[in-house]
Amino acid sequence: MNPLAFYLFAIEGLALGSLLAYFPLSLLILLSLQAVFLYRVWGIKRSFPLFLLLIVCILYSYCRLLDRDAKEPLFSEVSFVATVADLPKKTERGWIQEVYLRGASSAGIFLHTPLPPGTVLKGTGRIVPLHKRYNPGAITPRYDLLLIPERFYLSEQKDLRWLPMRLRWNLFRYFQKNFRSDVAELMSAIVIGHTTGGDLRMTYGRAGIAHLLSISGTHFGILGLMVFYLNRWMLGLLDLRRLYRLSSYLNLKVTSMLLSFPLLIFYLLLSGARIPAIRSFIMVVVFVFSLLLGRRGQWLYGVLFAAMVILFIEPGTLWEVSFQMSFLAVLSIGFALQMGEVLLKGFKNRFITIPLRTVIICTGAFVGLLPVISYLFHYIPLLSIPMNLIVTPLVCMFLLPLALLGSLCYLATGLFPFGSLLNWGCGVLNWTVQQLADNPLIWVPVKGFPAATLLSFYLIPLGVLLNRRWVIIGSISIFLLTLVPSLIPERLPRVTFLDVGQGDAAVVEDSDTTIVIDTGHSGVEVSGYLRHEGIREVDALVISHAGRDHSGGFWRLLDDFKIGEVWHNGLLRFYPPLRGVAERGLKAGSVLEKGDLRVTVLHPSSGYYSLKGDEENNQSLVFLLGVGPLTTLFTGDIESDAEEAILRLPVDIRSRVLKVAHHGSLTSSREEFIKTVAPEIAVISAGRGNPYGHPNPLVLQRLRGTKLYRTDRDGAVRVSLMGDDLVVQRYKDMIMRPVRPFDVIEEVKNIRRLFMVW
Repeated sequence: MNPLAFYLFAIEGLALGSLLAYFPLSLLILLSLQAVFLYRVWGIKRSFPLFLLLIVCILYSYCRLLDRDAKEPLFSEVSFVATVADLPKKTERGWIQEVYLRGASSAGIFLHTPLPPGTVLKGTGRIVPLHKRYNPGAITPRYDLLLIPERFYLSEQKDLRWLPMRLRWNLFRYFQKNFRSDVAELMSAIVIGHTTGGDLRMTYGRAGIAHLLSISGTHFGILGLMVFYLNRWMLGLLDLRRLYRLSSYLNLKVTSMLLSFPLLIFYLLLSGARIPAIRSFIMVVVFVFSLLLGRRGQWLYGVLFAAMVILFIEPGTLWEVSFQMSFLAVLSIGFALQMGEVLLKGFKNRFITIPLRTVIICTGAFVGLLPVISYLFHYIPLLSIPMNLIVTPLVCMFLLPLALLGSLCYLATGLFPFGSLLNWGCGVLNWTVQQLADNPLIWVPVKGFPAATLLSFYLIPLGVLLNRRWVIIGSISIFLLTLVPSLIPERLPRVTFLDVGQGDAAVVEDSDTTIVIDTGHSGVEVSGYLRHEGIREVDALVISHAGRDHSGGFWRLLDDFKIGEVWHNGLLRFYPPLRGVAERGLKAGSVLEKGDLRVTVLHPSSGYYSLKGDEENNQSLVFLLGVGPLTTLFTGDIESDAEEAILRLPVDIRSRVLKVAHHGSLTSSREEFIKTVAPEIAVISAGRGNPYGHPNPLVLQRLRGTKLYRTDRDGAVRVSLMGDDLVVQRYKDMIMRPVRPFDVIEEVKNIRRLFMVW
């Protein structure tokens, strides 16, 4: 059996197995056509083993993913035994670390002080499920569960299996204590493949060199060369008799290569054995053995073998960003070099061929990754090729070797050479990249486009390789037909209420104006949505009150986007003070206009104070926002006391859309208030399974007769104006859903979702 065919069919089966739950009938038709095609091309003798391999891999992948999705019942108050499994990540609330917890496929724990991997915690606490937020541009939660400990005691596991993680911890702590924070982040990324959750990856991504923050083949190549030459030098110290006896079995080059493997395996474990590191390690091993067997140029076999091994271990990794980016980059570079060698045949001078080959590598990686970067991160790094031509060689030839050598010396002796030089060099690199990333001219925002556009792009080179004209023409047609409509700017006024859990956030868009109302706890969802919509400037950021569930992402949005003005209730004070951003404290009676948008402030009035209920909630900024016939009343977290004050105003507060106050709490949304507003559509922003019981059943009863939408149930909710009619979209309707076999209607809906964009 041809190894290339074996790898391709195994990978195809492992990939299709993860799609079987969503497209059972489509895959059955595809497999039938493929069986007929294989029979006609290769006959039954050659095609049957490959087709059998394909079916076995599909079933294996499907069953593995089915087992992974099975979860045990969750309890809010539990006694737990958890083992810290990885290095810490920094969040707004403290440190979070991955833990092994019985009954959870993946779990994290919140700690004020990070703990070494291998530490065992026993005690009591709460287990909170982390629900995925259903928004455009949403990021899948890293963990399924979050453990919040209350009382616990610690013990330490001294098993040898924890040694690599302990050494990772020692390096991480050394970097944190002895380098500047930004340098420590970079050192942790390039040496042990760990980032603490800062903005470094986004900064390097906009500059087009985010790959420097992942363990790659460069790391293993540099380390392998260092150890290889060290081994050759040490073997050269042997006396001639022993050297002759050794070389009678293996020559010095082969022996030096084989002696390098233990350290490469050790570094794989030290780097955390993430997907890019595993891929790089397997490819280095395949490359070395191909040299030993005298088979050069077998890079494609190494790539496919690595992909097959990783997918066999965990089929779900196919949908992880690191897997997609890692393998697409290597495949793009490999094919670009193959095509480039034809152009380089006419050049004999190394001073010409080496720079040209470098340009080909950078261009190939950029073109191959551009669709995925645009689809997932919604920007195009314009300086990617020149940055990789200049920065990547400097990092790989100087900073990376010094960092690796210094780290190994520290683990062996406790001394870290080159510390001052690395502190200076990494600091200069971070400062340069930050200055470039802050320049809006070096990256272009990209509006979200359908998954079918992405898939069809990669089918084009596949059709070229297979020499199938109908595949090429069909892929180009789908690519253009799905991409062009998504590039046409929409002129419809619309309000989007985002799923931010137990919090509030909304974005109002018109033809030339964008206003953000509240940010949720972290601002991650708002930032993701704005990037998905290709928005880099916000005309006004409105904070209804200081509650963290409304204002927690304020500084993130201020850092990530150009904000024109900040509006609030007049009671907020910002530290550090805002610079370069206009600030307005609004009171009842204020009227503001932004383009076609008109904002009428209803609350709080000057001198207002709450007679009952929560003072901060009742001081929420309340305003009526109108864009032609589309009117929306934003109510913050006001309670009944503030509602009574608004009802006494000599103002018409009727609105077609109502953002229900305080997440549907019983302390708000009095019947008189709802009747006065008389909304056609009401939207409640609340978290799934929140501990407060929001929205309250009595509030839902008061809203009867109104078209009611909830972010905990519907995901993001968008209300658009078409003519004089209101049109509502739920992001939950965009999500792929498992279907029963032969349920044609639901499967057609899933296929349709591939061509849809929010």
